[in-house]
Amino acid sequence: MAFPYIRFMPFRPRTLIQLHYHNRPGGVTRVIGAYAQAFSRILGVDRARNLLLCHDSRDRSLLPPDMRVVNIPGCEYRDFRARKEFLDARDRLTARLRRALDPRAALRPVCVVAHNLTLGKNCALSSAFANLARAYRDDPGVRFFSVVHDFAEEGRADRMRQVRRLARPGVPMAGDLYAAGAKVRFVSVNQRNAGFCARRDFRPSAFRIRLLRSARRQSHAPALPAPARLRRAETAPRSIRGGPRYCILAD
Repeated sequence: MAFPYIRFMPFRPRTLIQLHYHNRPGGVTRVIGAYAQAFSRILGVDRARNLLLCHDSRDRSLLPPDMRVVNIPGCEYRDFRARKEFLDARDRLTARLRRALDPRAALRPVCVVAHNLTLGKNCALSSAFANLARAYRDDPGVRFFSVVHDFAEEGRADRMRQVRRLARPGVPMAGDLYAAGAKVRFVSVNQRNAGFCARRDFRPSAFRIRLLRSARRQSHAPALPAPARLRRAETAPRSIRGGPRYCILAD
């Protein structure tokens, strides 16, 4: 498994902050633990500062012992029905994430790696991450990555309904899922997402795709089952077409 910063960051971060909904056992938590272990091996356990921001389930079975878990209950899965409810949650999370990036709490340089926020299982968290990345876009001591495990556009009708529900009262949710206007590099832990990003109805100028040396280019985009096919407006919202952003694929 490739650690995000090795080939694409001109500095060696001293702090790795990972962001997810929760730390319950599962595939994403396993990747989080593997990234933390790789970071400690590269930098040295004594020098590396590993943090995970999430709703803490107190399960550490897939996390290395040197990783500190910061409990933020607002990160957990959540849907929103009212604009004010969403905005209040987003603002609270943005403030909490800013505190985690305070130089007194996180030694510079800092690498911030968010997991699966493109899925939209808590749109306030996705939006808070996007706001944070925009606020720090010109800070040379902080770099942002978004690890794509799943896509909301990939037949997740409930997730797309949530995005549309928030968009109706004027929330730029489609752009926030992909951190439009921020310097965020997108990373995938598997090769099939390369094909999804390359689909003509998803990709128009939104991504430049780079494959890490360990990943092999797929010859064709995977076909989605007919029920999962979505309209062009849903698979490539206008707010994310302005690119370019990176989709860095690793196996």
